[in-house]
Amino acid sequence: MEDVVKLKGIPVWMTWGEQEKQLTVRNRLLRDAFLKQGNELWWTEVKGVGHNYMGEYQDSLMNWFLSHKKK
Repeated sequence: MEDVVKLKGIPVWMTWGEQEKQLTVRNRLLRDAFLKQGNELWWTEVKGVGHNYMGEYQDSLMNWFLSHKKK
C-alpha cells in the first residue's frame, strides 16, 4: 500500500471480479488508499465473475485511458 503514493495524481482504473476471493480485501484497501490521496479513480466490481473474466468494459477502459493527457 505504501507504493500508492508514487501514483498520486495519476488516474487509476480498477476492474475485478467479485468472485476473486483472494483479492477482495486487498482490492478494496487499495481503492480506499487511492481515494484518500485524491486520485481520479474508476472502480468496477463485476458481479458474479472470477479471475478469468474478459468483458465489454475493455473498450470503455481504452476510451477512458485515451481521454487523459500527461501533464
